Amino acid sequence: MRVERPFTPMTANQFMERFGIDLDEPKQTKKNSSGSRRTGTGGTPIDSPEGINMAVHFLQEEAPPAIEGEQGNNTTLKVAMRLGDWAISKKRAYALMLEHYNPRCSPEWGPEEMTDIVTHAYKYRGGPVGSALHHEATLSPLAQPLPPPEPLAPFSPKDLPPEQWIIERLLCRGYVTVLVSPPGTGKSVLSLQIAAAAASGRDDLLDLAIRERTRVWLSNNEDNLILMKRRFAGIVQHFILSWDEDLEIEGVSGVSINSGIERPLMMATRGSENKMQPHDVDSVIQYIKENNIGVWIADPFLETHQAAENSNEEINRVAAMYRKVAIECNCAVLLIHHTRKEPRASSVGYAGEMDSGRGASSLMGVARIVKTLYTMAKKDAESWGLEEEEHVNFIRLDDAKSNLYMTSASPNWLKRTNVELENSETVKTGRTSSVGVLVPTDLLQLSSGEIQQSKNDMQIQDTADVLNGQTMTIHAVANMLKNGYSSFSDIKSVAGVEKRLKSLFTEEQTYGGHAIRYVQRSDTNHGKHTLEVKKSGEK
Repeated sequence: MRVERPFTPMTANQFMERFGIDLDEPKQTKKNSSGSRRTGTGGTPIDSPEGINMAVHFLQEEAPPAIEGEQGNNTTLKVAMRLGDWAISKKRAYALMLEHYNPRCSPEWGPEEMTDIVTHAYKYRGGPVGSALHHEATLSPLAQPLPPPEPLAPFSPKDLPPEQWIIERLLCRGYVTVLVSPPGTGKSVLSLQIAAAAASGRDDLLDLAIRERTRVWLSNNEDNLILMKRRFAGIVQHFILSWDEDLEIEGVSGVSINSGIERPLMMATRGSENKMQPHDVDSVIQYIKENNIGVWIADPFLETHQAAENSNEEINRVAAMYRKVAIECNCAVLLIHHTRKEPRASSVGYAGEMDSGRGASSLMGVARIVKTLYTMAKKDAESWGLEEEEHVNFIRLDDAKSNLYMTSASPNWLKRTNVELENSETVKTGRTSSVGVLVPTDLLQLSSGEIQQSKNDMQIQDTADVLNGQTMTIHAVANMLKNGYSSFSDIKSVAGVEKRLKSLFTEEQTYGGHAIRYVQRSDTNHGKHTLEVKKSGEK
């Protein structure tokens, strides 16, 4: 137990001058070989204004005070050790401890006692100097000087760079996307299909336009590698993907996966003061940069950190780490996120609602794009001409938030489909493995009745209006229909319109004295995929 004794208050410099105490590091370590100021981890300057501000805040607000009879010596020693994490020198640490921490202790430490504590703390502390400041400075905008505002002079929007879409309306370089979905809906399968679509450039895997082929890294903390590989094999088999032509980019696999069953991805953990601190952030950034990854998928978000899921402050801090990865690596980041608990994953009241995600809402604030993935509601099956029990086979992908484009009220529909895979025992037993894939589906083709026929007739009429009696490429027709005709307005992409036209005109349709049919040509005069127009009755 320490004994409280009175002492005359004096500054750290006065005390050291009076008693001949030197808390400075050796003179030769003050500057490096180039003569510049000493630095800590990540090039962080010793005793920088940012480091001092963070240390002062810690000493005044967060550091536990030393209380007599409650191991106050150990408490103060740990507090002094913590200052080194912000690249604070021993001399500065002594001064800061006396000024900002000592008044909170009961009783206060004498100057000689504080000298001994700081000296021992810096002798035996672990961890690199400046490690916390390095991460704080990169994650917190307040750690950087406030930039001056930019006066807006006349400029042309043509001079501004476009958004770097990888998958239109889903993944964009430099931004975070969140996919919210209940368990069992198919989000892990969809994440693998997203990876295959981005790597292959194939629009038909999602019915969304792929703007850039790029390498994808998928981190899954829930599933083992065998299950992930089996699901991916089902995607390759169903969509007839080539492992070399479709899934290799410049001779290297376009998709990399890892499972967190044995060693999970952990972006943030709790530090010594119970605060969230980066864990795998630097390793993730290094891997993405070294391997030229354009899309990084983390599944699920909930299992990649130790934050309290209902704490907006802690979740915001973790989300900022993902945003840092997206910006620093110029890649698209997709976070797979669980929903709040609701009965049987029904879409009623949840589809298209970003607030359906579980936990703190600050995650949605960081994301620029939010999508929801839900099973079709029973009541919606009848309106699409389906039997009620069929609703479980259909999944809807809805816009919930979009800062980069106009949200759509119409979902993308996907149908659960089983794929039978041969395995290592198939030859012996004849048994196969069954996995699911999600197939983009045009529900207008599945529904029946007068509403459907009216929709078909309107689309045929609009297509004939665009063709105007001339054979044209299906891509050119789709572009014009998507941009100017309401009968196709519920289809999100030009690729989706192309797919609809192929299905609509696989069988010859007659309108206004002309016969229109989808034809895949071997010559290139009209392009490979065309809508061929002939006069009715003409061969």
